[in-house]
Amino acid sequence: MNTYIIIAQAVGIIAMCMIILSQQCRSNRNYFICQEIGGGLFMLSYAMLGAWGGTLMNVYGAIRCEILRHSKIAKSKWTLIFLLLLLTVICAAVLLLTAEKWYYLFFAAFAQYCGTFSM
Repeated sequence: MNTYIIIAQAVGIIAMCMIILSQQCRSNRNYFICQEIGGGLFMLSYAMLGAWGGTLMNVYGAIRCEILRHSKIAKSKWTLIFLLLLLTVICAAVLLLTAEKWYYLFFAAFAQYCGTFSM
């Protein structure tokens, strides 16, 4: 196996550990920081593997966590509308710019929409 792929997988494992660790955080601020770091590492891992759809979805996840970390902004209904519109634009960009199959993007986008509503 190529060393580059092994490094990309190791970065993904560290990202998964950060996401799991975020569930143990007691404050929203620390939760979103751990989620953002995990999303950034997943973004790096997917970029190293050449999976651009996954990379862009994790760019969105990191942006979402950065916005939601600020409690004054997060409580606005306009923030939710902005995040959902941003995700829609990113999904359209993934469909237009990559050769991803639409049903792969559907499941990833559905997960991001659900995550946005739950956060």
